[in-house]
Amino acid sequence: MTTIAYKNGFLASDTQMTDDHIRVPMRKLFLLGANAGCVAICGDVERAMGFVAWLKAGAKPEEWKKKKYKDVGAIVIDKWDDLYWYDGGPHGVPIVGPYYAMGMGHVIATAAMQQGASAMDAVRLAGSLDIYTNQDVEYYSIKTRKIKKYHPDKGTS
Repeated sequence: MTTIAYKNGFLASDTQMTDDHIRVPMRKLFLLGANAGCVAICGDVERAMGFVAWLKAGAKPEEWKKKKYKDVGAIVIDKWDDLYWYDGGPHGVPIVGPYYAMGMGHVIATAAMQQGASAMDAVRLAGSLDIYTNQDVEYYSIKTRKIKKYHPDKGTS
């Protein structure tokens, strides 16, 4: 699994996939096209990559039944900077709160953000405690519309 989190215009994820109890590096943030937003994925990797392809192809609900996205979670920032979470269905659920997290470390990340941590630091904290999350964090910024590696000592830009 993983930990993904959103707060204050930043979408963050760890970079660990777990395959048969072995940690493997993997990107979990994907741009949805030029100025079209970003998606952070968690869950079954192969199905999650199919979900990313479905989003990039236009996210047509009528095509959902043909796909198998069970055990996939995602936080999506669309081209209008609106936020949605997906967890097993073709329709995103609007995120209206100031922060949100998904994945194995979501409870840790949510508590950290509630106490003032950024999305990036919340994922790092989850990575210090959750065996399915690492502390190597990438983030997407609504302001820059880019994915970057997070360096806690340097902050974000």
